[in-house]
Amino acid sequence: MIPDGRRAGSLRPMLETLRAPLLLSPIADVLAGASVAMATLVPAGARASRVLFDSPHPALTVIGRPVALAALVGVCLLASGMAQNALVDHDADRARRPDRPLPRGAVSRTSVRAVHLGGAGIALLIATFLSLPFLAVTSGVIVVSALYHVGLKRHRLAGSVALGLARGLDMTLGIMVVDAMTPALTGGALERIGWDGGSWPLFMFPALYALYITGASLHASTDDVERTPLLRSISRFGLLVCGLLLLALAMIALVETEWQFHFGGPYPQTGHLAGAVFIIALLRLVRAAAERPPPAVTGVALSNLFLLQAGIAVHFGLQTVAGVIILLLYGMSRLMLRVFPPS
Repeated sequence: MIPDGRRAGSLRPMLETLRAPLLLSPIADVLAGASVAMATLVPAGARASRVLFDSPHPALTVIGRPVALAALVGVCLLASGMAQNALVDHDADRARRPDRPLPRGAVSRTSVRAVHLGGAGIALLIATFLSLPFLAVTSGVIVVSALYHVGLKRHRLAGSVALGLARGLDMTLGIMVVDAMTPALTGGALERIGWDGGSWPLFMFPALYALYITGASLHASTDDVERTPLLRSISRFGLLVCGLLLLALAMIALVETEWQFHFGGPYPQTGHLAGAVFIIALLRLVRAAAERPPPAVTGVALSNLFLLQAGIAVHFGLQTVAGVIILLLYGMSRLMLRVFPPS
């Protein structure tokens, strides 16, 4: 076995430890959240309770840098969580997964701990320059991650809910950064609309995303154990949650309902495009569940995160460019999986 720390300077085993292909997903989370937040902004005084703003205000195009910083925060938070996970699982991995970088000595505990603490520290530092609400959400992700690794991880349902909450908060980072930057950039020229003057529909999307992650995590929690009838039922329930959510979003995007015009693209084309993306994600999940072993199904469920966020950005966020970027991230993640296969 390679002595601990001997290859501590090697980048590849560290990227394996951090699950490099997954590190692109927080960028998609933030882009989708920011898109949805921008879609609910209208010129001040235009109290349109039934019709949404057709396109983002031109001033919003200058928030690219803050959104990029928010995406960086999301990546740092996920990297920190992955490093913490490797540290917590070190002893168990020595017995069950000795081929992973930390057990085999390809990276040192010191370097992994530095990534864990450094990632959280960088995220908090950037968050302080954006806004207090953004900092609060960032801190929330760190707290939830710590609770998960300290104790919730040992409980299947509680651990899955914690993972879902953490990723839902990632998407909320995109909403918070738009909220923080819009007033300063537009001089009060924009205001937010929602249902009955409230902004709660914005947070429905992170909640739905958190539910999807919870379902995927429930399925994934049975991958490495002997699958009793009860565990098979839990696994199927998790996949059912994911599938029903994708189906519901597809139906909302494709069917012209009153709800759609409260919060969604006013043009049928956005619904057609997003609906197709949601259906593709659903078909991928159904096919994997029918033909592949459980760990491979988990991989499909997780890669569907990009398709889920792309559909939200295109239809509910009215941001085709953001949707295209998210799909490009999906392609990059698929390519990276060939270099960094799951272990």
